[in-house]
Amino acid sequence: MKQWKKYIPAVICAALMALLVLLGNGRGAQRWDDMHLTRLSFPEGMERSGEPCGVINEGPALTLQAGWYTLSWDIETDGANAIELTSTNGAAISPARIELTPGQSGGTVRFHALDPVYNLQVLVRYDEGTCLRVNRISLVGDANTDRLFLCLFALAGIALLDVLWACGWLTPRRRGELILIGLAVLIAIAPTLKDNLGLGHDSAFHLDRLLNMLNALRSGQFPARLGAYSQNHYGAVTSSFYPELFLYIPAAMMLANASLNFSMHVFFILITVTAALAMRCCAGRLMKSGNAGVLASILYTLSAYRLTDMYTRFSVGESLAMAFLPLFVLGLYEVVLGEKRRWKLLAFSGMAIFQSHLITAVLCGLAAVAVCAVFIVRIVRERRLGAILLAAAAALGLCLYALIPMVTNSLSGVSTSMMPRWTTGQLISPAQLLLSMDGMGGDPADGTLKGFSLVIGLPLLVGAAAALYAAATRERRAREDRLALLLVAVGACAALMTTTLCPWARLEQLTGGLVSYIQFPWRLLMVTTLCFALAGGYGLSRLFESQAVAAQFAALTLCAAVAMPMLTEETRKDGYLEAGHVPAWDQVFEDYTLTGTVISQTKDMTVHTLGDVELTDCERFGTRVTAQVASAAGGTVELPLFAFEGYEARLCGEAVEIARGENNRIAVTIPAGTQGELSVRFVGRTVWRVGEAVSLATALAMAGDALKKRKRGA
Repeated sequence: MKQWKKYIPAVICAALMALLVLLGNGRGAQRWDDMHLTRLSFPEGMERSGEPCGVINEGPALTLQAGWYTLSWDIETDGANAIELTSTNGAAISPARIELTPGQSGGTVRFHALDPVYNLQVLVRYDEGTCLRVNRISLVGDANTDRLFLCLFALAGIALLDVLWACGWLTPRRRGELILIGLAVLIAIAPTLKDNLGLGHDSAFHLDRLLNMLNALRSGQFPARLGAYSQNHYGAVTSSFYPELFLYIPAAMMLANASLNFSMHVFFILITVTAALAMRCCAGRLMKSGNAGVLASILYTLSAYRLTDMYTRFSVGESLAMAFLPLFVLGLYEVVLGEKRRWKLLAFSGMAIFQSHLITAVLCGLAAVAVCAVFIVRIVRERRLGAILLAAAAALGLCLYALIPMVTNSLSGVSTSMMPRWTTGQLISPAQLLLSMDGMGGDPADGTLKGFSLVIGLPLLVGAAAALYAAATRERRAREDRLALLLVAVGACAALMTTTLCPWARLEQLTGGLVSYIQFPWRLLMVTTLCFALAGGYGLSRLFESQAVAAQFAALTLCAAVAMPMLTEETRKDGYLEAGHVPAWDQVFEDYTLTGTVISQTKDMTVHTLGDVELTDCERFGTRVTAQVASAAGGTVELPLFAFEGYEARLCGEAVEIARGENNRIAVTIPAGTQGELSVRFVGRTVWRVGEAVSLATALAMAGDALKKRKRGA
């Protein structure tokens, strides 16, 4: 009984969380009552009689999150008139047209906004009859759940700490470590502790990915394969070439009515926490020192390139990959030189990096092959090949659900022509590496000096120097000394490869242009950051063995002092997305579209009919289109959706083929004598289901094996 008393706070927190989920969703808290008086403009009054005159009003010009809303009205009319819901950004709304019944004044309808809505227009149409009078129009929406999620996360954190305390894991030493690492994380996430979302270089692309994914999920797809938000709502298969597994975290929050800004802030916080804990685990294990692990975690969490990657560049994929890189290094070490039975760590981390950022995944794959080649004799002698192959097979199995769509979409002609870049134009001066994180505003006259913090940073340089000093002053080097020297060497080489000292033009010639897929040579600074943090944590722990706590506080102070000017600038910068607003850009790009697509023509959102075809009651909602079709002599219907593989078309209940029409639009041939419904929807491909099944089976098998071993150990 005494043992269970320790878990009472965790049980209370769990009960409160359940209560909040059941009662705290705040439905109906957003209200726009009496919009006909306060938000709608009727230039000629709210009452019309005589000849019909079409739309009689404008407004309310609201910005709404995607989700469910309830519209109620009291409109008197003697004709079959209607209310239309439109937006400036062409957001998918269903139903978009609400018929008014003659003689029935009141009504209510619940409509679904598939995408964020900019400048909502609730338009009353007077098209029939002799009179129309607007008495009332009101709108009700589900409450924003940001504060609900905040309470849930706080309670979950308290419950976790209580469980760790009760089971004896939170020893005094570990409590101290959590305090220091927690403070480093708190400083690193400063730009997320506000309402507005700071925007960076790649914000448009990554927020577009998220909204496109949400469009697919709200259209009924799982996993999300094709959203109709991108490319002016023509759709893009972005997820096939930029895997989105971890993007489901902010997407799930937004499906539960959390705001875009809050969801992305939480996502960035999770990335930072993962990076800090992963480095603590990796360095502590590799260097056999908890002190080294804490120091390395602080150096990595507040490193210049990681913070620049996340906030200045808004490179969500690469930042996420950096969070898992320490686990990949540890997993690779275990299967090659350590305990080979820990091959699951390599499999999981490899999968996680692939699901985060493909370029980083390729670099990790090449590094793994190189390490295995160097230690091939030891691998064979100690019979480690089986563990390596198991890790590779498991990672492949976990990723198969994403790999198969990538291959099939590539074969079907989806373009990725923009991915290779002119790398020699992105090389930086060696001087750039030694600059400080602050004072980088503006574009310098020297093109090899970037206008943002592409630097190694003083703390990492000091850490690398400490590792070199510790190894150089030791008469007989231990394994950790040799490893630290290797890490410094690899990190220094990676840093030099980002500069004009490296012959990238020659590398492009030798590889036939393949190295151009790295896009930016300075991307290799993430390798430098990883290596210098690992080596630096060890070097500082060696130099201050008798003053471990003082060394940790000193490292935290130095890292915070160096990083704070940059974090302050990112927190206060002008470029941001205001809370409650939706992205205002119309981003279109050549990548992830069918070869031959003319992007400028995607502004045409009309349905094209060729030949003798009459189309009525056409409704579009994401990747689903329905319409009534009549054709005496036959013809063709072209829809404003790209004809990616995976669409299904049915005409009068019978399956019909889909072709590529003008500008790769979906084209459906309508036979002569047709009278009935045309429905088009995205259903995916059977071969993709096979990949999903294999990935699910692999994940379940790994989880089951881990549970069995845990029970045996207990």
